[in-house]
Amino acid sequence: MRYELRHRQVIERFGAGQLAKCLGLPRSTVYSWRDAGIIPAKHHAQILAAAKEAGVELSPADFIGALAVETGHAA
Repeated sequence: MRYELRHRQVIERFGAGQLAKCLGLPRSTVYSWRDAGIIPAKHHAQILAAAKEAGVELSPADFIGALAVETGHAA
């Protein structure tokens, strides 16, 4: 599965509004991630922690492939 789809699914599982609220970011930021299909790696750990607290099923595997693409080390 391509990382763009994975990241869109992360946002859909959480809900863009709820994710923005949990991260203390504007909704427009989360919507721009959804539209681009990428969540910046610097937010992954915070999203995982927020998901655990909110009872949203999410794991590090849901972000697999994204970091490699962002850093230019994709297989």
